[in-house]
Amino acid sequence: MPFGTDVLAGGGVGFALWAPTLKAVVLECGTGDNAVAQPMVRDAQGWHRLEVMTARAGDRYRYRLPDGLRVPDPASRFNPEDVHGASEVVDPQAYAWHDDSWRGRPWHEAVIYELHLGTFTPEGTYAAAQGRLAALAELASPPWS
Repeated sequence: MPFGTDVLAGGGVGFALWAPTLKAVVLECGTGDNAVAQPMVRDAQGWHRLEVMTARAGDRYRYRLPDGLRVPDPASRFNPEDVHGASEVVDPQAYAWHDDSWRGRPWHEAVIYELHLGTFTPEGTYAAAQGRLAALAELASPPWS
C-alpha cells in the first residue's frame, strides 16, 4: 500500500500519510515517556513520509498535526485502543496462512452488505452485529423464492 505502514525487509518501518493541506506532520512512535516524536518529510503531492529504522511490528504510533491534535493512522490495520487511540504497526507478511487451497465462493453466490456498526446496532459492536446476522441473511432471500 502506498499509505499507512510498511514493515521493511531490512528492518524498520516506513510510515506514509496523505495530508495535502498540511504543511507539517509529526510522527509519534511509542507510548508514554517512550514515545519519540519525529517530523515527517512532505513531498509535492502532499504525502508525509518517514522511515524509522528502530520501529517494528507491534509498536504504537500516531500523527501529531500542526494544531497539536494527535490522531491515529486513517490507514491503520489495527487500533487496539479504539478509533481515537494510537494505531499499531502490523506486519501482514508475518501471518502464516493455513488455507492456501481455498479459492473463495463463486461471485454469483456472493452478497456484500456494508454497514456502520454505530448505526446498525444500539451497542455499536461486532458482537451485537453478529446477533443480527440471521436478519441480514433474510435480506439475501427474496420473499418470492
